[in-house]
Order: sequence, then C-alpha cells, then structure tokens
Amino acid sequence: MPDDMDDALARSARMREKAGHTGFDAFYRETWDRTYRTLAVTIRDHDLAKEAVDEGMARAFANWRHLNANQNPSGWVYRVSFNWAVDQIRRRDREQKRFRAEASSFTWIPDTPRPDLTEGSTGCPSNSAPLSCCGSSTTGRKETSPRHWASPLEQ
Repeated sequence: MPDDMDDALARSARMREKAGHTGFDAFYRETWDRTYRTLAVTIRDHDLAKEAVDEGMARAFANWRHLNANQNPSGWVYRVSFNWAVDQIRRRDREQKRFRAEASSFTWIPDTPRPDLTEGSTGCPSNSAPLSCCGSSTTGRKETSPRHWASPLEQ
C-alpha cells in the first residue's frame, strides 16, 4: 500500500511540474498575508485589498511558469494587486461622478401656488391664531405647496 501511495504522489508531482505550478502553494501561503497587509495600509480599504490580492494571486497562478523565473514574484503580485485596486477605485469614482452629474440635471420645481394662501391673506381661519396654523403672518411671504424633483423630461 505505501508503494502505491508513493507512486501516486510522484505522479501528482510530475503532473504539477508539467503544468508549471510547482511551488505555488508555498508561495501563496508565504506571500498572501504580507501582500494583503501592505496593500490594505496603502489603499486604506480592507475589503478592496482582499479582492486585489486574490486577483493578483489568481494572475500569478495563471502565469506561474513564467513568473517563477522572475527574481521577485512577491513584488510582481503586489504590483499587479495594487494596479488592480487603483483601477477599481478609479472606476468607482467615475461612476460616482457620473451619478452626481445625472442627479444635477434634475431641477427643483415648485408646484402651483395654493389658492388659500394668496397675496394679502394670511390663509388662517378667522378663529385661529396666525402662528398656530401657518406660521408668522408678518413675513408677507407667499406660501406654495410642497415641491418635487423634476427630471429634464418634465421641464
């Protein structure tokens, strides 16, 4: 039985070597946490840092055969992760800017004036005090009904 297991392990090692993925597991275990902590401090967003390091590690796995020959694969993973995170931040900022631009195209339009609040009238019933029903009658301001947001199509 141990001979069969040794043969299976040897076959598995040969298959991994052919695929070019030898050593990636150890690299991942040694590098992930340090890369994550460094990136989280740099970009100040822990969730985005986790996603970025995962993306960097996935790209490292896909290119491991060529990356393994690189003198600094952990630096390569950090740089790929950092660039991916910066792209995500830029994309998020662009979407927020577009949203703000779309929101600013809406205009505040008052509804039609209320007929019970016309010039020269307080609009208060004769038996109520002016301050109790509609505010100060000394301001002379014309009251309107509630306002709403209107899209450019409504204008």
